[in-house]
Amino acid sequence: MKYRNFKSFWTFSFALLLVVQIGCSGFFTPRTDTPAATTPKFAFVANFQNATAGSISIFSINSTTGLLTTVGSAVSTASNGPAALVTVAGKFLFSANDAGTVSAFTVNSSTGALTTISGSPFNTAGSNPNAIIADTSGKFLYVANSGSDDVTAFSIDATTGSLTAIGNPVLTGASAGTSGPPVGLATHPNGKFLYAALDSTGISVFSINATTGALTFVNTVPAQSGAHPQSITVEKTGKFAYVADGVSAVDEYSIDSTTGNLTLLASPNSTTAAGAVPIVIASDSTGSHVYVASQSSNNIFSLGILTTGALSPIGTAVATGASPSSVAIESSGKFVYVTNFSGSPDISIYSIDSSGKLVSAGTASSGVNPANAASIAFL
Repeated sequence: MKYRNFKSFWTFSFALLLVVQIGCSGFFTPRTDTPAATTPKFAFVANFQNATAGSISIFSINSTTGLLTTVGSAVSTASNGPAALVTVAGKFLFSANDAGTVSAFTVNSSTGALTTISGSPFNTAGSNPNAIIADTSGKFLYVANSGSDDVTAFSIDATTGSLTAIGNPVLTGASAGTSGPPVGLATHPNGKFLYAALDSTGISVFSINATTGALTFVNTVPAQSGAHPQSITVEKTGKFAYVADGVSAVDEYSIDSTTGNLTLLASPNSTTAAGAVPIVIASDSTGSHVYVASQSSNNIFSLGILTTGALSPIGTAVATGASPSSVAIESSGKFVYVTNFSGSPDISIYSIDSSGKLVSAGTASSGVNPANAASIAFL
């Protein structure tokens, strides 16, 4: 099953009747870092909704509590199934849509209002996009097309935000026969590599041309036995990568800084338990913690990063809403947000305590019914 294929998610999510609760405990050195100075003012939530509609809800962020307040009405993406969002350069918002397009908006930095960019939505030349990410320079955009087993690259006009395709979509394998469905993306902090989680196929590694943004397939790291990689994050230093395996754990890898290749950690552990169907994962800006949400057990785990790159559970899992679909840490480093595809609530909000553990801080509604909240981004 392609857990991160939101078309399949819409069809099958309510059939997930078995909820497995796996506790997670352990010791980790308390946080001593200072959150980043930048505090976002707005949050944007992708409302997948259904097969024929889609929108983005806008919220203002309370910088003290992390709570969200609705700003105006949800904005149409003019394309069905917005599955993932990303903000770029402090002024653009992009949405990967299941219809095979990317919706593009400029963001009013004072009000959060969205204005559609001319030419939007842009065609990906692939099918069922459900992940999107920008490179570290903010000049290039990458979209994972899970239905066609490829990744589309775009250049971003720095003035208008308009997108221009960089060649044709690049397969996630050396050939169609070796490709897999990309369901999650991550970039390396050095800007040289892109990673794609490929469900049961594994993880593909691409090199990024710093001048043109073009992708070159490097290799595929096979999935661990029985695993279905769904989401990947690279921690701040670029030494380690962590993969939500879609079954019950987070897989831990070291990264070759020259080739970008991934190697499973050997000691003290190479995987860490993370509930039932861990599906989305994020690492903080300090390189200290990882947070992973599990789709079937409806909870989120706090994990500390040891000097070896291995993960150490912090406390026990905290409840989310039904079928968590994305997890994101806003730029001040004080709050974590989880969107819940099946609602109850649409958005779960957490503060981060001194140990790095999450504490429930509130909830929010997308104001759309059904919202099928799929992703959140900040500006």
